[in-house]
Amino acid sequence: MLVALCGTAALVVDLGTVYVRKGQLQTAADFAALAAVHDLPNATTARNSAESYAMKNGVEAGHTSTTTPYEGDPKKIEVVVTETVTTLRNVRALRT
Repeated sequence: MLVALCGTAALVVDLGTVYVRKGQLQTAADFAALAAVHDLPNATTARNSAESYAMKNGVEAGHTSTTTPYEGDPKKIEVVVTETVTTLRNVRALRT
């Protein structure tokens, strides 16, 4: 019974962690896109702005990708941020 309770608690914590971090990443991507769109149609400056604002919002360098022109429109940009979240499921119990 105790094992099942601990497993359920770990699952709840993991799901909560992933849900919160996903919201933080979405906010970072939104801010990065808003900052970058002001620099369009200069794609290089827009990409640099997107990466800079994503990093200011907690996204590690190299975890931001931009696509411009997006869907063929040079006035649009897509910003995608990615991250691998460590959960309790990834933590192994130490055996002594």
